Amino acid sequence: MGSSLEEATKVMKANGFVPDPTENVTTKHFVGYMFEGKVSNNKCLALIAFNKKDELVKVRLGLIPKYESNVFELFATVMQSLNDKYGESSQSTLRFDSPYEYGDGYEVQAIKMGKCVAVALWVIDKVAIGIVLEREVYVSLTYEGPGWDLILKENKEDTTSMF
Repeated sequence: MGSSLEEATKVMKANGFVPDPTENVTTKHFVGYMFEGKVSNNKCLALIAFNKKDELVKVRLGLIPKYESNVFELFATVMQSLNDKYGESSQSTLRFDSPYEYGDGYEVQAIKMGKCVAVALWVIDKVAIGIVLEREVYVSLTYEGPGWDLILKENKEDTTSMF
């Protein structure tokens, strides 16, 4: 993705994403923009944030499977793609809390009840990439560039409204 808003917008539009200006967020430390599109036939909401120097600092993709029952397959596909690109994740967890377990037929219910944790993290230089299986039954893929930690240090309150 491009490193400026203009470049990122071109890349997003070239990949079939449409900007949603009603969801844009501006704070004193960053500006965030939302796009909607598809990734591998899954609905995708993309939030991208730039610091005040117009440098890309964070991207968060919400990959929403057509059917909730496919969310684990989607998580595994995204994880494999990232493993292929960046090597094995530095941390990964798939855990079910009682009374749920993988393969019991109630995996989606476990997610919704907060009884399933699925997370993987890659750290490359000063960049963090992570995936999380969210309680709302979608896969969240996040990129945090070197500028994001500075924004967190400057004002943590700014980060909660969008990311």
